Amino acid sequence: MSKDQIEEIKSKLDIVSVVREYVPSLKKNGRNHFGLCPFHNERTPSFSVNEELGIFKCFGCGEGGDVISFIEKVEGLDFIKALEIAAKKAGVELRIERSGFSEKRNKERERLIEANHLAAEYYHYLLGKHEYGKEARKYAKSRGLRVKELKQFMIGFAPSGYENLKNFLKKKGYTEAELLSWGLLAEKSGHTYDKFRNRLMFPITNHIGEFVGFSGRILDKNSKAPKYLNSPETLVYKKSQIVFGLYQAKEAIRKNNAAILVEGNIDILSSHMVEVQNIVAPLGTALTQEQLKLIKRYSDNIIFAFDTDSAGEKALLRSHELAESLEMHAKVVDLNGYQDVDELIQKGGDWKKILSKAEPVVDHMMNRLKRRIDMTSAEGKDEYVDSIIALIATTESSVRQAHYLERLSVAVGVDVSELKTILNKYIQKSKKVDINETSIVETKEKVIKRSNSRADLLVAALLSHRERIRLFDLSLWSEILSEEQTKILEMAREKTVKELFVDLNQAEQERLKDIMLLPVDVIEDEGLFMQSIKLIADSVFKDFLRAEIRRIKFANLNEQEKGEILNKLVIRLQSLQ
Repeated sequence: MSKDQIEEIKSKLDIVSVVREYVPSLKKNGRNHFGLCPFHNERTPSFSVNEELGIFKCFGCGEGGDVISFIEKVEGLDFIKALEIAAKKAGVELRIERSGFSEKRNKERERLIEANHLAAEYYHYLLGKHEYGKEARKYAKSRGLRVKELKQFMIGFAPSGYENLKNFLKKKGYTEAELLSWGLLAEKSGHTYDKFRNRLMFPITNHIGEFVGFSGRILDKNSKAPKYLNSPETLVYKKSQIVFGLYQAKEAIRKNNAAILVEGNIDILSSHMVEVQNIVAPLGTALTQEQLKLIKRYSDNIIFAFDTDSAGEKALLRSHELAESLEMHAKVVDLNGYQDVDELIQKGGDWKKILSKAEPVVDHMMNRLKRRIDMTSAEGKDEYVDSIIALIATTESSVRQAHYLERLSVAVGVDVSELKTILNKYIQKSKKVDINETSIVETKEKVIKRSNSRADLLVAALLSHRERIRLFDLSLWSEILSEEQTKILEMAREKTVKELFVDLNQAEQERLKDIMLLPVDVIEDEGLFMQSIKLIADSVFKDFLRAEIRRIKFANLNEQEKGEILNKLVIRLQSLQ
């Protein structure tokens, strides 16, 4: 694809309309549109979209780019796939030029996804309408599964024969070698046959709805075959990176600002039957960081609803630690004695009410362990403290750590200071604090960065009223504006923002993008505008002087020279204050 074609797609897309599909809170404020960031959890909007340049940026998490990179990031796609979606939205026919290797790989990927899709339709037809699916339909009904959810997730049935799917897909033009390498067929003694037989079939889709594999549940209770059989890893299916049900759940996750994580596929279907749709599951493996990162794109909040056995408890503890490492807010629900979510719903439990009582993982484990451990004995208290301290140690927030130490102190009758010592031993194993001159440099850089940000705000305010830039003598502002900022303002006297953007180098363009996305009010009254500019300029100049004072303190000068310069700077700062 050419650069011109990419620019054509971008020019035909309204970035505000595209972003609003994912950020309903987006509202115009001055020159820009602001809303709650889709890439991290926030209460105050810091996500900005500039229609004029077709760009976005979040001032909270730092994510930014154009309309194509927005699609790429919000949907978790590679650039080519995001470009294909953008082209479709823009009504542009995309022409992609690939190398021989990438073209071959892309064709295989497309054929693999198409074969999986055809297999899913085939299995679904057998379950819904064919005589072969009669017993499977009875099984689905016995599990309380409705036709609506079976259709929504395209659940199917793989019959007992050895060559049903094989013959169907061969007629569609696929070779046995392809189907074998993609995990739809298996091989023994040189003969290929259907991998999935006599199983209820759960098609596995990625988060954009492409069919990447299958999970099949055995129907014969007496069979010695594994209860669940999953597709092998392929070009499109990496089980550690796929979350079952996410494609169907992602909009509900955004809407509810939380994802519910369960262990079983049928748990998800049952939950959808009672209108709880923000629910997903890993695929027969322990939860991975990649899977949590995928969920985090839609919400920072996660609710664990694992099985109530010891394996479920271990899974909860591992998952909590992973969630904390990604700065996600994890809670857990008590299933009130039910084995899993499916059993709870099928036996009439109130799933929505249980979810409303979700509590933080540490609180849940503190209550749960109390019921299991003898808290009257020294050994029991020791075991309890070890278990809870290990959990607190994975908690990133120091406020929550202090809260749980207080609760633990009351529970076991041990002083908080002693518990804090135990906690620090856990933490010191993984974290070492090294205070040296690097931290001083970082602090200085933060001051300068804040100063530059406020100077950017000054430039943004002036750019929002280009006709008034001529009123200012920019040479008088040389101390507080960088060369980039001054150049942008000088060029803006004669050119529109779009025109001057083309004439800037790449670094200057990036700086202008950041400036244009800042929240600046459009003030029509000239007197009020001048007051606003004066307030911003005073703030910028104070920051500049503070940065200078800090720079001189650490400069390689003798004490007398430092004293003289610092005295002049302090006087200037005091006069402004």
